[in-house]
Amino acid sequence: MGQMAIAMGKLANLEGFVRQADNLRQQTLHQLHRLLTTRQAARCLLSIGEYFTRLRALSSLWSARPR
Repeated sequence: MGQMAIAMGKLANLEGFVRQADNLRQQTLHQLHRLLTTRQAARCLLSIGEYFTRLRALSSLWSARPR
């Protein structure tokens, strides 16, 4: 039972970390118009889209790996 409590605590910590990262991502996206020109913001968003595409592909490969 103790291991389950430890695992749940670690999961809660991970959830908090992910929430903080998502909030930071949202704040950054909302401030792009102040920091970058329109062209720079467009290139940034394209790069972010490409990054997430690669991240999804990597996640799929990780999930499909032999165990």
